[in-house]
Amino acid sequence: MSSPKIELILSRFDVAHNVKNQWTSIWTDIARYIHMRKYNFNVKNPAEGMVLNRQVFDSTAPKAMTSFVSAFLGALWPSGVKTFKLTRPFDIPETEEVKDYYEWATAMLTRFMDRPEAGLNTSLHEYMLDQASFGTSGVGMFENPGNYMVPFYCRSFDIRVSSILEGRNGYVDTVYILEEKTVRQAVMEFGIDAMSEKIRDKYNQNKFTDKVEILWAIEPRDPLERNPDMSGVRNMPYASYHIEREAKHIIRESGFDGMPIFFTRFSKAIGETYGRSPGMDALPDIWQINGMSEALNLATEQSLDPTLMIRDGALVGNGKVLNTSPGGIVVVSASGPFANVRPIEPLQDGKELQAPMLLKQELKQSIREAFFLDRLLDFMADSQRSTATEANIRNGLRGESLSPMYARQLVELFTPLITRAADICFRAGLLGVTEGSAAEAKLTQMGAPVRYLPGPVAQAIAEGRDVYDIEFVSPAKRIMDSEQLSGIFSTLQEATVIAGIKPEALDFLNADEALREVVRLSGAPSVLRVAEDKVSEIREARAKMQQQQMQISAQEQQSKAVLNQANANAAMINASKPNGLVNR
Repeated sequence: MSSPKIELILSRFDVAHNVKNQWTSIWTDIARYIHMRKYNFNVKNPAEGMVLNRQVFDSTAPKAMTSFVSAFLGALWPSGVKTFKLTRPFDIPETEEVKDYYEWATAMLTRFMDRPEAGLNTSLHEYMLDQASFGTSGVGMFENPGNYMVPFYCRSFDIRVSSILEGRNGYVDTVYILEEKTVRQAVMEFGIDAMSEKIRDKYNQNKFTDKVEILWAIEPRDPLERNPDMSGVRNMPYASYHIEREAKHIIRESGFDGMPIFFTRFSKAIGETYGRSPGMDALPDIWQINGMSEALNLATEQSLDPTLMIRDGALVGNGKVLNTSPGGIVVVSASGPFANVRPIEPLQDGKELQAPMLLKQELKQSIREAFFLDRLLDFMADSQRSTATEANIRNGLRGESLSPMYARQLVELFTPLITRAADICFRAGLLGVTEGSAAEAKLTQMGAPVRYLPGPVAQAIAEGRDVYDIEFVSPAKRIMDSEQLSGIFSTLQEATVIAGIKPEALDFLNADEALREVVRLSGAPSVLRVAEDKVSEIREARAKMQQQQMQISAQEQQSKAVLNQANANAAMINASKPNGLVNR
């Protein structure tokens, strides 16, 4: 039975769906010419094995897209362990215990994210294919309660089934996913009691293969619907509804503590909801090269099998049929008016294919550049030798052109995705517990390993403060930070030169902070850096040792001075005595 809440959700979905429909035309062309596995993009009930690319005569675009995805995703997410690390916030003091904890927490979290059962790497690949072609795609991360080996699982979402709306900050805060399920699938997922009467009747009548449209709506929950004194999934910041669209029946109402699906737009025009992609920029060249390839195929076929010119009355026998099959025999007249003339010869039209072939190569290059392959893949390094300075300049230019694209991906997908993974693990106690807590008891009951949080970290959690920062160490991040790192090295190099003239000039530099920035920007592993409290101990021990050495040196100098004075006094006494009387 319909209700005002359902009607409101469905009306918001209709708004989002109508906006999405405005993009259907261009997305259909992208599915046909670029992302060919999305052949069923605009088909409601596609048949398996259905092919819509029979009229595609050039594969430059899908190959360029595949290369782009490999290079771009490889720069952003080469592997979990090497891509990011959890670090302490500035207000948590660094001790050896705290430093070891964050190294361990990073290793644990990346281990969970890299597990095949979590499906993250597969989801990211599917996500990036849609980013390159359609410009809009998402990855969802959902909690897997009770499984300390795989605490979460991931799934990619495409715009074929998804509709989105933006919040005030311009990011996607509302997602609608409309999917068709069989009656059997719906009952197995939600239970027969949750379904509408119509679906229950179909299930009881064994109509298992009948389809039902189910809308999954994830929206920010109305603050008026939340009770700050209560907990539970129906009081969480994000509401989740599964609705039978036709029956207008809520199957399941739940909630999330944060948005579980992160939709990213590769690039976006102001005022638009959906993103634009490299594939969209390449479409004009793709249309042109496709038409030209078709024409070249026809021209090549005509050149290989040209039209024949046959003079009237040249054929004799065989019913005067011209047999053009391989090994065929054609009987022609070699007498009369054709005695000195070839009775059959190709009709040459003087086609010249060199110019269109050159144009096709230019279009291929233009399509590759639309997918940034000239910047993502350093072809210059393979084609000619270059000095280190030239390589650095080239890398700097590549980084400057790619940084905006990397930054959007890090902000809209990877940072919130890692944050959600870390939050799920913290709630489950998998990244440390306090002694005597409920999380400790639950992990002990499941037989999971337990590690206690360091005091400063546990205190930050109790006070509701941030307990971790995310620091990326991927190739993409190093490219983005290369200019800053180069500036530090240049400053230190010039400072060394100036110090040779005026040593006190080095007082303007904070060497400790400079080294910290070098370690951070270069992506060096944290094991290379000593904790701050340990540094203090080392420096105190060094200062004490230096002081002791200075004291020993001073004592030695003093002893030498005393001995020298004694020898001098003895020499003066001996010199004042008569000859022959010397102290022995």
